[in-house]
Amino acid sequence: MRYCEKCRRAIHPKEETYRGLCFDCYRDYLYEKIEEMGKRKPEPEKKESFWDSIKKFFRK
Repeated sequence: MRYCEKCRRAIHPKEETYRGLCFDCYRDYLYEKIEEMGKRKPEPEKKESFWDSIKKFFRK
């Protein structure tokens, strides 16, 4: 017999565990991860290097 690591509820078959959590706790875990992904700051734009700007200048 296995137990959920978060709520300590008994989980009988091994297939019902997800990272050691019961289905309900794992669902809550996924919701938290999705919310965190939505709150992340966008990555700053990559600045042009000196050589890239020189190449761009000569292309014109």
